Order: sequence, then C-alpha cells, then structure tokens
Amino acid sequence: LQGRAAQRRGDLETADQRFETAALLRPSHAPLQLEAALWFWEAPDPRYRATGIVCLRRALEQSPEFLDEALDLYWTPDDPVEPWIPALTSPPAAARFAAFLSRTGRWREATDAFERTVPADPRHAAAWDQFAQGLKDAGQWGLEAQVRERRLAVKSDAQAHLLAARAWIRLEAWDDAHRNARIASRIDPGLLDAHLILADALEGRGDALDAVEALTAALRSKPDDAVLKLRRAALFERQKMYIPAIEDYEEVVKAEPANRDGVLGLARSLLGAGRKESARGVIQGWLGEHPLDAEALQIRSGL
Repeated sequence: LQGRAAQRRGDLETADQRFETAALLRPSHAPLQLEAALWFWEAPDPRYRATGIVCLRRALEQSPEFLDEALDLYWTPDDPVEPWIPALTSPPAAARFAAFLSRTGRWREATDAFERTVPADPRHAAAWDQFAQGLKDAGQWGLEAQVRERRLAVKSDAQAHLLAARAWIRLEAWDDAHRNARIASRIDPGLLDAHLILADALEGRGDALDAVEALTAALRSKPDDAVLKLRRAALFERQKMYIPAIEDYEEVVKAEPANRDGVLGLARSLLGAGRKESARGVIQGWLGEHPLDAEALQIRSGL
C-alpha cells in the first residue's frame, strides 16, 4: 500500500523501496510477489529488474498460472525468451511458458526453453504432458509425438502410452501407434480408447482382420459395450463383411433403439448384403422419427 501511495505521489524511488521491502517480508505470498515482479519488470535500475525476476520466480513456484497474467501484460511477439528463463524454476510454469511459445509459432525456442528448465524426472511427468499438449494445439504434431516418446522415457504409464498412440495416429505412423496402444492396453486392459486406437492402427497398416480380433478381444471383457461393438461393426462394413456387421449393429440397436450410428449402419449393411426390403424398413422407421436426417435420406434414395 505504501508503494502504491508513493507511486501516486510520483515518488518512484520510494515506491521501488517499498515494493522491494514488501517482497522480502512476504516471500510466500504469491499475489504480492507477482505484483512486485510486474512493478519491477521494466525498472530502469538493473538491481530492481533482477529483484523483479526473483519475485516472479517466487510467484510461479507457488502459482504457475500467474505466468498467464505476466505474459498478458508484458509479452510482445518479438520479445526475447532469455529474460524469462531465470524465473522458470517451477516445471509447471516452464511447461506453461513453452506451451505458450508453441502456440505463438516459436516452437523451436519453446523446445529449447523447455529442455533447459524441466528435468527428465518422473516427478515432472505432468510438465512433459503439458508441453506436448501445447505442441499439439500449435499443430506441431511431429514434435508432439517426439515429446510424447521422450515423456515415456521419463515415466511410463497407460495414459501416457495412449496419448503417444494418438499422436502417432494423427501422423498415420501406424507401427508407432500400434506399439503404444498395445502397451497401454496391456498396462490397463480396461482402458477403452487403447483398444480402439489399437484397432485403428492395425487397420491403418492393412491388418483389418487383426483389427477385428483386437476389438473382439476387448469385447470379451466388455461384451455389452456399444462403442466397441459399433467400431467392430463399422470395420466389418468397411471390409464388406456385411453379415457380421449386421449382427453387431442389430445388437446395438436392440439395446439402444435411438442409437443413430447403429440404425444407419444397420441399414447400410442390410443394403450391402442385398436385403433391400429389410434396409427399407429400418430406414423408414428412422425417418419417421427424424424426417430431415440427410444421411438417412441419402440411404433411402439408394434403395
């Protein structure tokens, strides 16, 4: 308060002293440390600028989300990265900064800043996840996949392998996606998405029958799971294996009559199997409830 009062009087020297004293007296008060950091950030005196960095470091060690406010106030697109590095001793804050840089298109500097500030330590695995997500959001999918793999070297767990598999799927790197999805499904057999991505990877590399087997294996432990059953039905349909596709779609629709994917998939598969009248009955029933469904109307036009 004394610092702000001195500022209003135009006594900036006293204001600097009061902010410095307050920051020294309350090092564990994150909002105060942030306020002092922002006060000193553009100070002409190098000593006070250094104090500002120390205050920002203290604030971010306690509340990494305060970085957003600091960046919002003082970051400009051409700013150098180096002045921020000493304040990034908190891995969550460092990951936040690297993710921010990635979103602004400065992903090379983001990678360098992250590697300089975040140790390859299992305790900081979440920071690696945060940086990888920032790269994904920036459209840097190749770098994201590499960071996901490096994160697995830091700490391996089912969710991390699943995220790596998704990253490789986006790049259509089927073998890497398959490897990670298989490991994820073995670590946690109940992780539904791991089985789905495993099937996608197998189908992507041309092993459709193995993809069917992967989904079938998952269904043995979750026989009533509609998502797994729909995925297998759609896979059968794409392979023009209409009879097993019909069986899966019928089971889904029997359990969930309003399941659109199930109903339309059933109609398409019946049509593919040459059972036009049955397909007509299914699609007419759906259109009776959903007369403006464009895909359903298209299926009916093919009957």
